[in-house]
Amino acid sequence: MVRKAVTKKDVPPVDLKKPINLEKIGKVEVACFGQEWDTRSKECPLCAAQELCAIVFQQKIKNAVKQREAEADYFLDQADFDFDTSVLKADCKEHSGKWTTMDLYKRISDLSKCRDQVAVVEFLKRFIGNDPDLSIKSKIVYHA
Repeated sequence: MVRKAVTKKDVPPVDLKKPINLEKIGKVEVACFGQEWDTRSKECPLCAAQELCAIVFQQKIKNAVKQREAEADYFLDQADFDFDTSVLKADCKEHSGKWTTMDLYKRISDLSKCRDQVAVVEFLKRFIGNDPDLSIKSKIVYHA
């Protein structure tokens, strides 16, 4: 079988600065296309659509991050936990034995203006752990 010679006139020019329109690509027959992308797996390095899959996967991740940022005001790397903790300590002392952990969680969330649950819970754990006067027993906050 004789291969057809490809001339430079037959190949359309590609502008690498222009984003790829994924709608023009069409459907790819591989089930994992754009869903999973891991170059350490056995299949990904052998796949012919590896680069396109990476682009689709990157856009999927960016869209997921934008959606999560829309749901939560701040994330751990953006949250402002530099507020004056003496205000929080005074609140804990004033409401000792009356506040539940949920009340403390809400107060930290308000002071930090953070709605990311993981970030607030991690700050709460560090705050309680670093203050010997504070303790939690049966989900009630106590100040010695």
